[in-house]
Amino acid sequence: EQFEGTVISRYSGAWTLIANSSKGWLPVGFVFAFYSHKEPALSPFMIIGDMIWCPWATPRNKIESAVNFFNAVRKDIPMMDYAHGEENRKFFDLMAKHGVMQRVGTTFNVVKGEPVAIFETRAK
Repeated sequence: EQFEGTVISRYSGAWTLIANSSKGWLPVGFVFAFYSHKEPALSPFMIIGDMIWCPWATPRNKIESAVNFFNAVRKDIPMMDYAHGEENRKFFDLMAKHGVMQRVGTTFNVVKGEPVAIFETRAK
C-alpha cells in the first residue's frame, strides 16, 4: 500500500518492463513518468521521472525491454528524459541508435553546473 501511495502521489503513469529470459518472461524494470502540468491537456508529453531496474536485469534485458517500451508508448504518449550522468546518456544514446528516441539538446538547469542531455521519443 505504501509503494502504491508513493507512486500515485509522485507520478502520472507507471509501467513494468518485461523481458524474455532463460526462466521465461520476467519483469526487469519499471518506468515512472509525470506530466509537466497537473492537467494532462496542458502538457502534450510526459517526463520520465525514474527508470528502475531489477537486480537480475541483464544489459540485454534493459536495452530490449526499453526499446520495446519506447517503441510502443511513443504512438500514444510523447516522452522525454533528462539523461544525467555518463551511464544514463549512453543508455539513451542506444535508444536513439535503435530509432525510438532522439537527442534534442542539453540543459544546464537540471543539475547545477553540469550539462545534462535531453532525449525525447521520436514521432512514429
